[in-house]
Amino acid sequence: MKYRYSLLIIILLFTITVKAQETKKPNIIFILTDDQGYGDFSCFGNPYLKTPNMDKLKEESLFLSNFHVSAVCAPTRAALLTGRYNYRAGVTSVNKSRVNMYPDEITIAEYLKEAGYGTGLFGKWHLGYNYPMRANDQGFDEVVTWEEMQYGRLNPIMDVNGVSQHFYGHFLTDLIFDKAIDFVERKSKESEPFFAYIPTFLPHTHPDGKQVPDKYVKPFEKEEDLIQHTKEVYGMVTKVDENIGRLMKRISELGLDENTLVIFTSDNGPASHGPRRGGQNRYNNNYRGVKGEGFEGGIRVPLLMRWVGQLDNTQKVDEFTAHIDILPTIMDICNIPIKNTKKLDGISFKPLIDKENTDWNRTYFNQFITPSAKQGAKAFKERTWKKAVAYDGQYKLVDGNKLFDLAKDPYEKFDLAESKPEKVKELRQRYLNWLDEVIDVNNLPSYPNHIGNKAQPIVNLFYFEKVAEVNGWPVKVEQSGNYKITIEDIQHRVLPNHTKAIVWANGKQFVGYTNKKDKDLIIDDVKLPKGEYYLKVTFEGYKKQREPYDPTRMRYASITGDYGHRMVRVEKKTN
Repeated sequence: MKYRYSLLIIILLFTITVKAQETKKPNIIFILTDDQGYGDFSCFGNPYLKTPNMDKLKEESLFLSNFHVSAVCAPTRAALLTGRYNYRAGVTSVNKSRVNMYPDEITIAEYLKEAGYGTGLFGKWHLGYNYPMRANDQGFDEVVTWEEMQYGRLNPIMDVNGVSQHFYGHFLTDLIFDKAIDFVERKSKESEPFFAYIPTFLPHTHPDGKQVPDKYVKPFEKEEDLIQHTKEVYGMVTKVDENIGRLMKRISELGLDENTLVIFTSDNGPASHGPRRGGQNRYNNNYRGVKGEGFEGGIRVPLLMRWVGQLDNTQKVDEFTAHIDILPTIMDICNIPIKNTKKLDGISFKPLIDKENTDWNRTYFNQFITPSAKQGAKAFKERTWKKAVAYDGQYKLVDGNKLFDLAKDPYEKFDLAESKPEKVKELRQRYLNWLDEVIDVNNLPSYPNHIGNKAQPIVNLFYFEKVAEVNGWPVKVEQSGNYKITIEDIQHRVLPNHTKAIVWANGKQFVGYTNKKDKDLIIDDVKLPKGEYYLKVTFEGYKKQREPYDPTRMRYASITGDYGHRMVRVEKKTN
């Protein structure tokens, strides 16, 4: 009898254990590289690059070969994190406050956090720099990102959970992977799953300083048919590959292979140029177009999904998928319900992974223009077909007048617009219907930076986020009162000593004067009224100027000559 009871207990415990393993949600690691196209991998035929760790990841992963993103980075990030077209989220471009994502959007991190996941972001956020648009405000428990536009990538100043920290002796990409690996190590000891989002800053070109340590560029120096800028880009890809290798090795050492889903992709195709660097001549696997364009070379990137024992690494999914599908797919895989009342544009492609759906026919639309502050939503209507994309199954319409059959012509060499006018007409109308739906004229103006909120005592206003036409930043001052405004990194070679600086706030002016002895200009007792308006900084008698690029000098020595400073900090005074 005792033997029978013992046997029943063993069977029961075994059943419970198996059931627990079946229902345990996987850890998720999402790696998003920056400006890495299909041609920036040795496994896809690049004749110069060696990317052994990315190649190994591809060998171990389920491969989605027909995955699409936006033409530039911030719109892609908004779409993949929310499952919604970037226009719905308020993200229309890459600067001038057009990256500010509406804070009521619900991100993957928020869903996973609610489901018990520990969440961390290590790298490039690019969806708003201040409360309530920061990664910390959108579901991430731990955040390590870069204080934007510093000189080079060595010795970076990082924003670590809202606090600036200077990391001497570190290279930016190594640092974010160090922090991500540390997060994985700590979370692996806990009972709850984790989500680590690692959006690298590379191989996006930095405007000045070294792109990457010299030893990573040296192997490409002998390639006479590559320009120097491309050699540096390939050195950056090599550096990213090295760090991915470090991360994957640590995952295996920690015994996490079988309960960790690793996802890898890029935010757009390769750039064709770089600020003051003379362009690029990168291999692009024969795809037409580059970053910023609607052709496949600008918006088609590989998507890899590695989950040992759960996903078939010999499987290749050729059906059309897109960044908006990432959120619903992850929720589907993790069996987490989507409670969002906002409309999702993405569709879970888990049925494709499970080989359950043989009738997959997607429609998808995209556009990339940069409207001015004065134009607002009107710009999208006036330039309706500029960089417009419409997919319907195998057919793709570009710019409203070029039609391609991607099933037969993935490299977009043969325009079918004249031979298939009815298809062009159909896709044009469907695109117009989509544009009318996703652009909310009332909400399109950039979401403001909140000032005077306890969640962020010091607000950072970067010069490249100024809205050009009004030369300022959209703000929402929650508490009227006295504020200290610091204009950081005054460029004394373009701003003479005793230049008059004016802070404009809702019709009022506050004045200070530059001093060549001081790096920063502080204007105290700025009385900011409560409300929404533009805050701007101008210099009396100052004329914008541009100079030839000089890699030995800071970005704001060559490009910030337009502004005379790097950033503005706003802090509420307590007395």
